[in-house]
Amino acid sequence: MKWAEIAIENSTTRYNVLSEALVSNGHESQVEFIESRPQTFSEDLAKAKNEFDFIKIGRGFSEEIVKEFKHYSAIVQNVKAADCLFKIEGKWWLRSSLLHGIQKKISTVGESLDIESSALVVGAGAGARVAIASLIKVGFKKISIANQFAEQATELIKEIKKVYFGVEVDFIQKDHLILLPGVYGIVINTTPFSEHNDVLKELYFFNFLKLPGTVIDLVLDPVETKLVQEGESIGAAVIKGYEIAAEADCVFAHWGWSTELNCSELVSQLKEKLST
Repeated sequence: MKWAEIAIENSTTRYNVLSEALVSNGHESQVEFIESRPQTFSEDLAKAKNEFDFIKIGRGFSEEIVKEFKHYSAIVQNVKAADCLFKIEGKWWLRSSLLHGIQKKISTVGESLDIESSALVVGAGAGARVAIASLIKVGFKKISIANQFAEQATELIKEIKKVYFGVEVDFIQKDHLILLPGVYGIVINTTPFSEHNDVLKELYFFNFLKLPGTVIDLVLDPVETKLVQEGESIGAAVIKGYEIAAEADCVFAHWGWSTELNCSELVSQLKEKLST
């Protein structure tokens, strides 16, 4: 079973760990990595579809991949983002393993998850689209989006309101984050970890979080971001990027190989590899 990830920047550590886990469970798995660019993505994708059984859509192309297809599931149609591609009965179909990964990890929070509170999503790209869909699926009705670029967030809000009824969505400017009241029961960061990410810097005070609250960071590297560390220091329920990635990869393995990987073991293996 040959599969590949196509991305602007490949997640080699993550998917080598997944491939090794599949082999250890008795499944054929040979992963390759395709580094692409927006101007060559369509051509690179066409070649990959001829060579591989499954394709992971990585960084930079989760929204772009939807434009390459005319037919997709209702979930992908609503989210307008996908991270994997499967060939079923001669036709390629898009799916989002990240959506299922986030939903599964949120479900482990338990009674401390306050779906009556507001949710704060940081970012307005593909990860944010999936995060918002996950939050709505588990029952959140009030969602705020914080993003460095107001136009991108405003466009996303328009799309959300067309698809999801009965959900309140608004935009929070970066400078207003520090002024927010503590009404948010959960925050999900979908933006990269960077010293230049000014939106993240405003989150570390957690003035907006309704304690104990839930903090989710989709960042894989580093495994212990400052957002995670600060969240743990105030007693919030914290879900780390590698935990969601491993959960999503278990879903991907189930779809592709009809196998049930031990997700707890995959989490440990991924954390160890990323840490080194």
